[in-house]
Amino acid sequence: MPQTYFRPIPATGKLPAAVAFDLDKTLVDCDTTLGWLDFLYETGVVTDPIYREINRKMMSDYRRGVLDYPAWLRKAVPAYGDLNKAERDALLERFIETKTKPSIYRDALPRIEAARAAGMKLYIISASASFLVKPIGQKLFGIDSAIGTDLLEVDGHLRGEIVGTPSFRDGKIVRLREALAADGLTLEETLFFTDSRNDLPLALAVGDVECVNPDHTLREAALKHRWRSSSWFVG
Repeated sequence: MPQTYFRPIPATGKLPAAVAFDLDKTLVDCDTTLGWLDFLYETGVVTDPIYREINRKMMSDYRRGVLDYPAWLRKAVPAYGDLNKAERDALLERFIETKTKPSIYRDALPRIEAARAAGMKLYIISASASFLVKPIGQKLFGIDSAIGTDLLEVDGHLRGEIVGTPSFRDGKIVRLREALAADGLTLEETLFFTDSRNDLPLALAVGDVECVNPDHTLREAALKHRWRSSSWFVG
């Protein structure tokens, strides 16, 4: 039953009307952006080792909460910017099936299905680029409302420039609020699942939070705000 997984939102006393999930390390035990680049190295599409170093620094900055997201994208996206849309889509299909699907947390799908059965609107919101987040959300979780950071696309080729508001840190509040409003919903009636300190701005803006394998900073916030914390595993 939905009540097994979901408690009433403290401010309303009602079950959530919407449930939003972070993607990387929340629904799947991987970082899809790093996994995508690793996949491109494995398939020989990318060979220059500089992009591994760029992404190693990105993850270090991300974990410390000091990532300059736009600056990183400008450096990282050229790794696959020469791919046209057809080439990118073909690679993405293989990447999702062989790399992302096996990393789904076994607790994720029951939460999603319970929310769906209860009539709750489902969203994924991730800092990862939309070209990754949207097909993963649709193919692996059946969630059409999947929000990522939109990149400039020129003649089918992606560029390292952001279009609109990136779905990162405070930008996640903006992007999710817009999506909820389009469906007649609000942040206050939304439950948010996340693993990361970088999602604290959104966590503090929604009605309730469940922390999945939280990092140290998020775990401390969960204790302070009485958010649920859970440990999810693959397999």
